[in-house]
Amino acid sequence: MDVDSTTLGHPLNGKMSISQSNEAKSHLNQAESEVLIVFILKMADRGFPLTLQKIVADYALQVVQENSPGIQKLGINWAHWFVTKHSDHLASLWSSGLDTVWAAAINPENVKHYFDILGSVYAKYEPCLENIYGMDESGFPLGGSERECVIGHQGTKCQKKRCDGDKENVTVLATICTDGTSVPPAVIFKGQNFM
Repeated sequence: MDVDSTTLGHPLNGKMSISQSNEAKSHLNQAESEVLIVFILKMADRGFPLTLQKIVADYALQVVQENSPGIQKLGINWAHWFVTKHSDHLASLWSSGLDTVWAAAINPENVKHYFDILGSVYAKYEPCLENIYGMDESGFPLGGSERECVIGHQGTKCQKKRCDGDKENVTVLATICTDGTSVPPAVIFKGQNFM
């Protein structure tokens, strides 16, 4: 279906298709849209997926203002329609903390591989039991880690997300020796000195 371009305020010779008409009315041209899509997907790949609000507030508006400095904000549903329009590349997903991903890596094959390597090192060097320690650390973000709807690759089931660096984290180190003795746990808060 063709639309008369003069009725849209785009005086071109002849008519344009609906897709051409929609692109002419869009805040971003094709090249700008592609740059924004690449940026969104790079952020998702790096573990910092963007939310719809973040796309509108921080990134798309900056691109739009390069050519139209008078535009101060985009519509409340602009990012939703942008993701829908580019659904061959983008999708709304639920974020998942990296701890969940690490936990999924604990499987019988990986555990067996670890103990095979440990056994070969132990057989080669024969360390004393009192010189072998096991340590584990657990991090506890004080701000909490909530799931949120973020934008990532189409076809992905869940998007990994790193925790915000602005949130304080408390770390606990638990250590035990193979001879049965243990070291009191160390609790690490944000600060300058070790107590």
